[in-house]
Amino acid sequence: LCHCTFPSFQKQGGEEAVVSKFTGNVLQLRADGAAQQTAFRDQVLSPVLDNLLSHPDWAHFKETLDWFYYDAEEVQHVLTEDVGWRAQRAARARSGTHAEPRARERLCD
Repeated sequence: LCHCTFPSFQKQGGEEAVVSKFTGNVLQLRADGAAQQTAFRDQVLSPVLDNLLSHPDWAHFKETLDWFYYDAEEVQHVLTEDVGWRAQRAARARSGTHAEPRARERLCD
């Protein structure tokens, strides 16, 4: 969680939130925590990620990426079916009903 911002603590019954007496008005990383976060990123995380991303498998992946073919019509069919499925799912959620067992079995076939 880097560079996160949080809203101010809510007042409790019109009074200042108790936690704000210890941490300030908002939840934030203190200077020591930010220094530790930077040290971890520079000394641990970045070197490991650099090693992983420079692995030869990535070069192979880039070379073979063009080999993968998909049919645009099939993709459109899946996307169209997904719209209908999402609408049915939303309708069931609103009505509180679930798919019948037979319908679930058909989906799994």
